[in-house]
Amino acid sequence: MNGDVSGDFPLREMLEFHRDVTDKPARPLVTMLATEATRQQSVNYGCIVEDKTSHQVVHFVEKPSTYVSQLINCGVYICGTDIFNVISKIRKSRQESCYTT
Repeated sequence: MNGDVSGDFPLREMLEFHRDVTDKPARPLVTMLATEATRQQSVNYGCIVEDKTSHQVVHFVEKPSTYVSQLINCGVYICGTDIFNVISKIRKSRQESCYTT
């Protein structure tokens, strides 16, 4: 979670959403807390475009220069342990590409 915000947030509900795989095609790597902002405010934050049915992130832009979405990132995340495998694969791939170029 980002350390520049203070407030209440629905951690228990986020955990339940993250763990409930009955309505999701696969276990999520990351669950991100989001909220709606005004169109004018939204460009000051990370903007999220989500699939309304699955709530999967389709597109994300950090502080866009033009309007993307009124749904903004709150900076609170829950990560599954599988995220470490993904990070490891990305790191290994980047290291290999450094040696081949």
